[in-house]
Amino acid sequence: MKFWPTVLILLIIATYTPISILTAETPTSIGGGDDFAKEKVDPVKLLIGDWKHISYTDNKNNREIPLGMIGVEVTTSFAKDGTYQKTTNSQQNSNETGYWEYNKEKQTIVLKSDKSEDGISYSIDKLDENSMVLKVVNRTTKMRKIKL
Repeated sequence: MKFWPTVLILLIIATYTPISILTAETPTSIGGGDDFAKEKVDPVKLLIGDWKHISYTDNKNNREIPLGMIGVEVTTSFAKDGTYQKTTNSQQNSNETGYWEYNKEKQTIVLKSDKSEDGISYSIDKLDENSMVLKVVNRTTKMRKIKL
């Protein structure tokens, strides 16, 4: 019976706490779904910069692979002029360049490599000033913004 005073206090706090405090969101982030359209942050401004790939998740097996653990370092740089450069440092170093385009209605980013005309469309699950999560058919990519 000692828990009733605690429950009563929590109910009083919840009742008189403004709903705006309970549902507060950061004004510098956007997420997928309905929240994406409600935020007033320009996603293009958040995208521009250098991003380090943290991990890949195989969506079929739901298995996350941290890239640092396997000795692979991948960075992608998005420029204001709509170009991007992806650099992979591993046993086989590679560079990929091309163009990127943001689709506000679909909440996607399309990367078109110089090597192929067809672009790859990634859905943006999360994007804020420090992190980004992109999904493509069988893979989820987590990224962290590199502070220069």
